[in-house]
Amino acid sequence: MQRNFASSKNRDLARAVLLAMGAVTTVGAQAATLIGGGATLPAVGYVGGPAALGSGSNARLTNPVSDTDSLFGAFASATSNTVTYCQTGSGTGKRVLGGVTGYAASNACGDFTTTPLGFGVGSVAAPDFAASDAPMSASEYNAVISAYGATRTAPVQFPSVAGAVAIIYNNAALASLNLTTTQVCQIFTGQISNWSSFGGGNHPITVVYRSDGSGTTFSLSNHLAATCGGLSTGHYTTDQTFTNVVATAAGLPSGSSGQSGNPGVVNFVAANSFTIGYGEVADAVARGAGQIATVNGLDPINDFATTGTFTVTTTTGKDIATTVSSTGRPVLENLPGTPPQPGCVVIVDPASYAAPSSGYPIVAVSNLLGYYGANGTHKTAVQGLLASPYTTRVADIDAGTGLAYLSDTSGNLTSAKVTGCVN
Repeated sequence: MQRNFASSKNRDLARAVLLAMGAVTTVGAQAATLIGGGATLPAVGYVGGPAALGSGSNARLTNPVSDTDSLFGAFASATSNTVTYCQTGSGTGKRVLGGVTGYAASNACGDFTTTPLGFGVGSVAAPDFAASDAPMSASEYNAVISAYGATRTAPVQFPSVAGAVAIIYNNAALASLNLTTTQVCQIFTGQISNWSSFGGGNHPITVVYRSDGSGTTFSLSNHLAATCGGLSTGHYTTDQTFTNVVATAAGLPSGSSGQSGNPGVVNFVAANSFTIGYGEVADAVARGAGQIATVNGLDPINDFATTGTFTVTTTTGKDIATTVSSTGRPVLENLPGTPPQPGCVVIVDPASYAAPSSGYPIVAVSNLLGYYGANGTHKTAVQGLLASPYTTRVADIDAGTGLAYLSDTSGNLTSAKVTGCVN
């Protein structure tokens, strides 16, 4: 498969123009160091391929983000701000943003052997921003209100980019693997449990899954719950935690292995024969995962967002309900209580991208999150960062990368909207 992360001259020119436009908006503003973390799925696009790979005891942390082919690196370069990003996974990112007990921006970021409790930078509990591939739930929204409502008023959420969730595998006997939707459904319940089903020899299949709270898991399960209705063992449930996803189906497949972060899954599959798992394709390619399956003949790089954009419809003032439908599907509900700024929580209904009518079928939509109030001297910088997916084009997010910008039919994804929601 062709894997092209290089930018064209025209793309570089467009990026330079947009960066210059972004710089104009920050003239005279005090430079800030923005501390954030969360989703690993868009990390290659946010911090750059080499930086996202990480190494050593702080492998999850990019401090500072400097790759100008990445979204945060381009923003930092254009505005003289500094951005740090810890790949904690979506669940931890939202817990740090919400001030959940035991989680804080200043806690260690660490490597991919364990799930961190913080973003590894700063001396205060609250970060400047977070990222998640699963939209906020009612409990996550309430956590922010409970911890920071008196000062920061409420959380804000803006969908930022889309990504293809790849099925990655390791079987030297198979030069390629084209899975049907039914086979994907059966692999993650353990109904297909041996590589002989694909001509890959008589070897048990080891399913590798995310052990942490994961937006990638949410996105895979969003697809599975929508398309695997014919399971003889029940149904999948859309959730950030894989054990919850499969609990209503057949439970964890025998011999399966949980790993932390997209990099944890990708690295484990790459290092262990006869394994199969899931991860953002940009991260898999950056790490040289090697074997990436097609689904229904569709490739997660060449058949995903071929124009570099993914069309969505957004709405505001809603979250993901705690209780899913009887078939395991996520349900949108109004934000709890009387939200002080309901128009500043923007969401893409997961049902709208659970099974796209064309193109590669397993899709994630990632979000950037922050606070409505008390951003202080960082306000202008936070506004610019959260709006950067709508103002800046970079080489690491484009056609052929596995990541794409969002085209919103509802008009909620604008720089002006972000500016009005970050004070």
